Amino acid sequence: MPAYLANDILRYWRTLCLNYEASTTEQSPNQQTPIARAKRKIKNYKLKHSRMLTCYSAVLYLLSVYGRNETVTPKDAQTMVSLTPTARVELVANELDGAEPAACICDLLEKYERFLDVTSASEADLIEVFSEKREADKLRDEQSDFGDLAYTILYSIGHENPLYRRLVI
Repeated sequence: MPAYLANDILRYWRTLCLNYEASTTEQSPNQQTPIARAKRKIKNYKLKHSRMLTCYSAVLYLLSVYGRNETVTPKDAQTMVSLTPTARVELVANELDGAEPAACICDLLEKYERFLDVTSASEADLIEVFSEKREADKLRDEQSDFGDLAYTILYSIGHENPLYRRLVI
């Protein structure tokens, strides 16, 4: 059971979040300029997508392999590391062969593609988008939906898996 490896991945995710929080607490949002507030929203948006997918695709991969084989070999871990986050998620979806979580994974990848489309804009365009309250709120809701979908997938794959229990408790 790769409990320590999975724990290290989750600890890395939490470190990313803590580092983000530490770097943004220097000034309260009310004391920041509108451009600084927009940049903070952009950074948060990116954290909630790319970094979340990086970490949780690895956890999903480990849950899937462990659920299938009741073990994760060093070769499995090497394969996981060699795959991109989206490739990990796609591999799990292919192994599910049409089961309900596979549809959720397709939705997750579509949401990630939307994130890539949004963030491919220039910094000036992103600042403009995130400066508009309505658009910023819409994108914040999308990042929340992305996290909810990631949770749903992890739960559906892992809730009966002993590794999932170790991750939660």
